[in-house]
Amino acid sequence: MFQIIIVGGGPAGVDASTTLTKLLSVRNDVQITLIEKRDRYFHSIGALRAMVDPSFTQKILIPYDNIFKGAQNVELKNATVQSINFDERSVTFKSTLSDSQNDAQETLKYDYLILATGSSYPAPIKPINENHNDIMKEFSETAEKLQQAERILVIGGGAVGIEMAVSLR
Repeated sequence: MFQIIIVGGGPAGVDASTTLTKLLSVRNDVQITLIEKRDRYFHSIGALRAMVDPSFTQKILIPYDNIFKGAQNVELKNATVQSINFDERSVTFKSTLSDSQNDAQETLKYDYLILATGSSYPAPIKPINENHNDIMKEFSETAEKLQQAERILVIGGGAVGIEMAVSLR
């Protein structure tokens, strides 16, 4: 079996896995494994709106099952990578699912490895939590703080600053 491992389930990792799935769908000998710590795709473009309207958070947390619906050759591992051995062409990871019965590490060999670990920003722009319920709570708490604030200063008049200012009205 030909193994492709993609580390990171953000925009680049999801795009790589969906593109490869389409291109390689005719092959039965290819397995694509996406390793992502979160249990849902976080659509960060909607984060600003979710900070002021917590009900919107549900729309920016997309189950990976919806993204890979019908894909036969994609497997999602909710896990964090512990190590990558480039000489042995292997990735060792550990599950991030709280209900996981197995705390043991798992190692997979790969033929191709795509590192798409993304970017990080301070919370609440990108949540620090991995579980969607905790992310929902995080955005709800941010919205509450914003509603209680007497004054809010938005620094920067670019696309993000303007969107935040408009969302706060």
